[in-house]
Amino acid sequence: MAPVIELIVQDALDGLDELGAHEKIDLVESYALPIPHQVITRLLGVPAQHLPSFCAAAAGLFDTSASAEDVGRSMGAVLAILDQLVVSAREHPEDNLTGDLVRAADASESPLSDTELCDQLMPIIIASTETTVHAIGTQLVHLLGHPDQLAMVTSGLVTMEAALRESLRLRPPIAAVPLRFAVRQFEDARSGERFEEGESILIHLAGTNTDPQDVRRPRALRRAAHRRITEPGIRARPARVSRRRPGHQ
Repeated sequence: MAPVIELIVQDALDGLDELGAHEKIDLVESYALPIPHQVITRLLGVPAQHLPSFCAAAAGLFDTSASAEDVGRSMGAVLAILDQLVVSAREHPEDNLTGDLVRAADASESPLSDTELCDQLMPIIIASTETTVHAIGTQLVHLLGHPDQLAMVTSGLVTMEAALRESLRLRPPIAAVPLRFAVRQFEDARSGERFEEGESILIHLAGTNTDPQDVRRPRALRRAAHRRITEPGIRARPARVSRRRPGHQ
């Protein structure tokens, strides 16, 4: 996928050039959003006309202010689009990840149901869009808001991989996972917090690697000494914007 991603990034940068050197730009709308959307469209064969509605519904699954009814509607919309994707991949086979998954499932001695196929596709698509949009946008904010750190990256003193790891440490692209509930009463050994049976638990991923007991100056953006597993395709994208439009803040 690397050559395809490179072309998509280049097209997005060309689009930024058309907006003018001194024009204000919404980098999320013009850069961070379209790149992962186009990548997942090509990788899985998601029809372009379905992608905006799918991404809007997927975002609703991560909305911590949404009601149970709102989340239910978002989930229904996501699953409906995925079901169409599976049916289309079976009726009109193409060389993409969805087609490969459907063919492998149908050829198995214990074929997966369409519901199970949708359950396999959903985390792939959400992880490839929601997290990547936020990772690109957040790193751009960090670098453009810290010219000294940006200068280290553009000069080659610090690699983009290191800058990305530090950005992910400081602010992960997903703040929290969906709610969990305690199946029994227990006490967390590290924090001393006590949870009662049935009590809701929100695991806050954004707090990872920001404990002042473990990290010196945990809220400061600096040269990275941390390593995180992430999507390699993210790495070059913020740097490309910085080099193409060096005067933007």
